[in-house]
Amino acid sequence: MLEPSAYRLVPSRSDPAAYDVVDRETEQLVGVATEEKVVRSDPAGGVFGSLVRRSRLFSAVAMTVAILRACVSGVGILFGFRPHRSDGSRPRLIVRSFGDGAAVFSLQVSSGMMYESRRVDDGTGEPVARFRSPFKTNLRAMGFGVIDLRGAEKGLNDDSRLPWLGRVCRVGDDGFSVKFVGRGDVGRVIEHGSHAGPNAGETGERPTAGCWDVDSGPQLQGDATGKILLLAAALTVAWRPPQG
Repeated sequence: MLEPSAYRLVPSRSDPAAYDVVDRETEQLVGVATEEKVVRSDPAGGVFGSLVRRSRLFSAVAMTVAILRACVSGVGILFGFRPHRSDGSRPRLIVRSFGDGAAVFSLQVSSGMMYESRRVDDGTGEPVARFRSPFKTNLRAMGFGVIDLRGAEKGLNDDSRLPWLGRVCRVGDDGFSVKFVGRGDVGRVIEHGSHAGPNAGETGERPTAGCWDVDSGPQLQGDATGKILLLAAALTVAWRPPQG
């Protein structure tokens, strides 16, 4: 799936929340991106939850701890130091190779109160990068930064000190340029046939039928991680996760 240099993302006819990944040169289907949900476990479950439900003391302690954690998390989210994590499920796209169905990468919602972001994991579930919009904007409006999560501590909330791999910059009304640090412009994403504006993601509406052409530069030849980030960037501007 990562061998082609020119792709096209096409909304699936059978599932409006899925995308077909097509090799533009051969017009063959090479991958499928399917929307799934990740349901968080109940923090009040298990033995601790049983104690909380049966004991007034444990209930009071648990309530105090919850309030303190909420205050700390709220301050962090407000200033963008902690990614917001909903108590509900967080949508994600799982991208699999067509044919063998092997997972190639996933793209998961991981937004904060004052910014929008997505986390990219490889096919084994290891974090690769976080796409993060500028302050008080969405990912499509002005583009987004690419933060390197490889080798970072799992569950790290503060990514402000992590290195950046590059940026995805809006070019005109329907295009995005992908730039990597020290490598310049490594790819382009061009939208065709969709009339959804740059702020459409805020309404939760699905885009009108269209497609996205993805062109990989020669710098990414043989670079699996670079191709994953390029395709993930394209899906980031194409995908409208369900709200709520």
